[in-house]
Amino acid sequence: MPSTPEIFISYAWGESREDIVEKLYNILLAKGYAVQRDKVNIGYKGNIKQFMQQLGAGGAIVVVLSKKYLESPYCMYEALQIRENGDFERRIFPIVLADANIFDPLVQLDYVSFWDQKINELQEKMRQATSLTHIKPIQEALDLYADIRRFIASFMDVIKNMNVLTPKMHLESDFSALLKNLDAIFPNQP
Repeated sequence: MPSTPEIFISYAWGESREDIVEKLYNILLAKGYAVQRDKVNIGYKGNIKQFMQQLGAGGAIVVVLSKKYLESPYCMYEALQIRENGDFERRIFPIVLADANIFDPLVQLDYVSFWDQKINELQEKMRQATSLTHIKPIQEALDLYADIRRFIASFMDVIKNMNVLTPKMHLESDFSALLKNLDAIFPNQP
């Protein structure tokens, strides 16, 4: 374990999501954690996939869940990496934004349908191609979409069964509940 515990933040860029992530990022830094965030830690031409794999192996990952997150192949790849590295429920610290709406089974099905549609669209485009040689990256994208489709319902189920608190509660308490849980994982943190 590193002398300064690393906390990764997994989220979809943009809009009001940036505000909560920025506040959390600054609080974690002030507490002495080594915070890993793609926008900050991946320089120009840095390897995004390598960072996502490092995030997936991290000891603690704050997942800021939004509609955009659940519909992003990059974010969902990170979620898959977290799962593949085991101990998923212990290592994730979810913050569920209102637009994710994962507590409604009808909306959960919308996310499943979204990935079904992405798979179907890509398969249809592949059928229209005059040649399927030299398209390994496209086939890998299709495989990723299929992996996400198999995983997304159980991913949402794990998170919806956690008492994740509302973003407002986290913000009003300066993330005290989240910090308490992180401190339990990293007890020697100053």
